[in-house]
Amino acid sequence: MSNQNVWSGVSPRKGLMDFHMPEILPEVKLDVKRYISRLNEIGMESIIFVCKDAYGHSYYETRLGRKNVKVEGDMLKDLIYEAHSKGIKIVAYYNVCCDDHVAAENPDYCQRDFEGKPIKRFGTYGYSCVCMNSPYRDLAFKRIREIVENYDVDGVFLDITYVIEGGCYCEYCRSLYRQMYGAEIPVNPPPGTRERKNFLEFRRWTRFRFIRDAVSTIKSVKDIPVGWNHAGDPYMCQVEIDQFADYFSREFHSPNYLLGDLAAKWMRKFGRPFELVIPECYSNWGEWTILPAETLRLLFTITLMNGGNPTIGHVAYPSGKYAGQVADGVLDSIGEAYKWVKRIEDFCVGAESVPYIAVLHTVKNHRLKEYLGLPTMETLEGVHHILVENHIHFDIISEVSEDIISNYEALILPDELYLSEDEVDIISRFVGDGGGLIATYRTSLYDEDGILRGDFALSDVLGASFRNFSNYSVIYIDDVKDEVDVKLPRMPLLLKDRGLIVDVKGDAETLASLMYPAVELKPYRHVYHQHAHPEFETGSAGIIYNSYGRGRCIYMAAPIESSFRRDHYYWLRSIYHLALKKVIQDPLLEVDGPLSLHISLMRKGDRLILHLLNYYAEKTGVVEETIETRNVKVKIGRVKPKRIMAHPQMKEIEWSERNGHIEFKVPPFNHHTMIVIT
Repeated sequence: MSNQNVWSGVSPRKGLMDFHMPEILPEVKLDVKRYISRLNEIGMESIIFVCKDAYGHSYYETRLGRKNVKVEGDMLKDLIYEAHSKGIKIVAYYNVCCDDHVAAENPDYCQRDFEGKPIKRFGTYGYSCVCMNSPYRDLAFKRIREIVENYDVDGVFLDITYVIEGGCYCEYCRSLYRQMYGAEIPVNPPPGTRERKNFLEFRRWTRFRFIRDAVSTIKSVKDIPVGWNHAGDPYMCQVEIDQFADYFSREFHSPNYLLGDLAAKWMRKFGRPFELVIPECYSNWGEWTILPAETLRLLFTITLMNGGNPTIGHVAYPSGKYAGQVADGVLDSIGEAYKWVKRIEDFCVGAESVPYIAVLHTVKNHRLKEYLGLPTMETLEGVHHILVENHIHFDIISEVSEDIISNYEALILPDELYLSEDEVDIISRFVGDGGGLIATYRTSLYDEDGILRGDFALSDVLGASFRNFSNYSVIYIDDVKDEVDVKLPRMPLLLKDRGLIVDVKGDAETLASLMYPAVELKPYRHVYHQHAHPEFETGSAGIIYNSYGRGRCIYMAAPIESSFRRDHYYWLRSIYHLALKKVIQDPLLEVDGPLSLHISLMRKGDRLILHLLNYYAEKTGVVEETIETRNVKVKIGRVKPKRIMAHPQMKEIEWSERNGHIEFKVPPFNHHTMIVIT
């Protein structure tokens, strides 16, 4: 599946003109000619311009909205003229749910909390939020149509298409909810109840209906690309809406570097172009201080090496000494980062991930956990961190089918509560035919309604039979058999979670056992401050190895991934390394390098491209300098190279062949290098 850029002929260089300006300012200016000229100099090829902002102000001539009174002339018209003269595309940004003016003039349109109070985004001094179920929806569609009909925009981007946390209990939502469910909207519906299921479904339906109709409105006027913030976002998992997006998009802020990598790995498997939108400034929007070029380059590289397109958000000073300008320092830093993009983009745009190991994160399990009141993303974040730090190349997939998983050598099921009968059959055949499987904690232990089954649906494959949940709130993993070269302390290892008590089934083998603490921690009963020491053997296996057909399975009876996400115990990462070594005895790829090294194995045409990214974040969370990386060793199987080159250094690499694998050392590099095998 290709990730070609949706903007035909445009490489991944795009900017966001973030122009949310209140009328309290003495002026709101943009020096359009100079602005476009400078963007053209640094190679910007498209701009997302804020046509309607979070205050409700417009920056174009409108009959339906309120133009910012401090703006002279038609900013959008002037921008399109100058941009198109330089071959730069303009995408119209429309802020959907934030609008102070509509909220003031139509208080019944406001999103409201359960007490009936209007909701503001970003706190007391934030923006008034209007409801997508109110008559405002029709006004919004007319305004969007007005932009597309009257201006030669090249696409539309919708933002803040959300039911804000704590809402919405406006009269329109209440009425629609009664029509749909025959009841009042519940307040904090208890997990696992029909009320909670309906409540969550109604919130998703509200957003789905609005975006579907907005896209239809735009496409009825002009067939241009349409996207929105959080399209294709694994943290929302609203795939019904995502089908209407021409490209996926979500924000990517420093220092959340792993979050961007996770989102990109999820997005790229849907076969659509995707972008990660990066603020120009430290940590968030509106800090008016540019990130170091090294940090921007890092953010761009994470996006590109996963097959995505980096979009930079930047803001012109609206008033004062520098009115209408983007600071030279901003453009210099962005320009330096985009020079790097230009050097590597040919290897990135249109590249596809090489199938090797798949991590399953299904929409139905995401929603099942939400319905049961369980964390939805801790497990996925945890396994992502573990695999990245183990230098493992992997994909995140959203469904189980023969066509998808047959491409992979191993499948990871991290606490996937529910699997259908068809999915169980497909996974069983996959392992039986020689595939590797790692499954953890409650995988396949629930039915589709969140009811606990009597046993794992995958019991035969796992070599485990469910007995009970552990009696204590913490547990210890003991007697780990370190058959492979992993670094584990020789002692019981604390896990600050409950585990499952399971029986080993058939010829399966126990690789580790579980122990209980001496006592359950209470204010009136505790040992040595935080946790009681390990004391009782449970008689239950903590890690099980099972041969199933021609395949291999490791089952771990504890929430390894979410525990690692929270506590970052290195030995949890080592246990996963052990598990991978057991289920994949002939690895496709092995990389020996520092813990901070991140990898991605992509293919473009006849080129196999191994991305190696190494970075250390400062205490501030940003990256100001890079340190030369040496002594990285790589072993790759199932390739017969004619030539191996390090890019962008353009250095040829010598390799040796042994037992069907090629081995080589990576030349020293700063920040990022690509090993291109042809």
